[in-house]
Amino acid sequence: MNLLSCCLLAALILGIQSTTEEERTKLEELREECLSKAGISHKINPSLQEKQIYSLCFAKKIGFISESGDILTDEVKAKLKKKINDDNKVSEILKKCPVQKDT
Repeated sequence: MNLLSCCLLAALILGIQSTTEEERTKLEELREECLSKAGISHKINPSLQEKQIYSLCFAKKIGFISESGDILTDEVKAKLKKKINDDNKVSEILKKCPVQKDT
């Protein structure tokens, strides 16, 4: 699973598991902001590049990726654990995500 897919999966889980109206509203605002930034707010079939811009924007906004593009694995794990009370499920999700390596 690539980085953006992983982040979107985790974001989807967080969105589904959002318990308050405030959380849902905040996620919707971030989603709209990133859709606009990517230029795909009203497109039926956005390009791969537009999808990637959106995904990266959203992952940064929710704290899964740093501004420099580093995966914030501890943040992803902590946020997932707040919504999923099963450490095994959290570990399974994280296993499907890429591991950042030094280059």
